[in-house]
Amino acid sequence: MLLRPITRLVTSTKLSCSIHSSLRHAYQPVFATMASNRAAFIETPKGQIVVRDIDIPEPGKGEVLVKVLACAIQPADAKIARLAMIPLEYPAILGSPVAGIVEALGAGVTKVAIGERVVCGTKVFSHKKAKYGGLQHFSVVDESEVVEV
Repeated sequence: MLLRPITRLVTSTKLSCSIHSSLRHAYQPVFATMASNRAAFIETPKGQIVVRDIDIPEPGKGEVLVKVLACAIQPADAKIARLAMIPLEYPAILGSPVAGIVEALGAGVTKVAIGERVVCGTKVFSHKKAKYGGLQHFSVVDESEVVEV
């Protein structure tokens, strides 16, 4: 299963353990249908992680919608969640980088095609909006960050 390596990465802190237990339920099974977008939210600064379904975000100009099959949980994610170090738009979805399959293309995207497997960083820390976080079934990424696998 794609999430097993992530499990080992997030067992070092109390927050990381809560992230893991929340995500274990969010990403089973890993493959989502196009009608569902389950995400792990931090609803308030220094708040708890809540897993719920949300609308699938739309890619804008130069953006790609990726069906997320794997997402790294960085140590920075735990620190940002616990300490609210970076101002984010709440509820927030953290997580970057991601790997998955291209589901939709925004206007002007020519680098990849629908159905291609990709890895990419996300814009969650630069744009601070939930649609760019990787800890959801469908994430919007910038075309410049996408690399075909």
